[in-house]
Amino acid sequence: MRDKENQHRDLSAHIGNCSNRNVDSDVNFDARVGKIPVVLAEIEVSTPVKAYFTFPEDVLEIKDVKKRVVLVQCRLLVPSNQLFIKGYVEKNIRYAAVKPGWNRKSIDSDIRSLTVKAPFECTTTIREFITRPVDVQFNQRSEFDFLVTESLPEGYP
Repeated sequence: MRDKENQHRDLSAHIGNCSNRNVDSDVNFDARVGKIPVVLAEIEVSTPVKAYFTFPEDVLEIKDVKKRVVLVQCRLLVPSNQLFIKGYVEKNIRYAAVKPGWNRKSIDSDIRSLTVKAPFECTTTIREFITRPVDVQFNQRSEFDFLVTESLPEGYP
């Protein structure tokens, strides 16, 4: 019984089997608002990144280093067109670690890996846009306070 439970079952839908139908929509075309991703600009940004770290053991040789950029936050301030970028470079370092008890005639080593994150923050100005960003619209809110000089009715603090 247990072997039957562990058998692989393919339950995925085939893309060719999708269907659709027309529907009558109840949409007000006078007030259409949608959030759609749009490419504003394509730029190349460079910033110096330094990372100081120590290996957990003695290293004989660096075998390989893979780098990957991860963006954590990216904000554009309008109308100054300042782009604020925050993220980190993830480095995966494969290295040969010396085993304890080695001698000068032969060295026995293990291949290990270490992953470190080098954070960065930078700002840059966007000079040319593919699509201009929509101007910022601020809320218009009017408030007023008034002073009551008479006592509140009984039952109110």
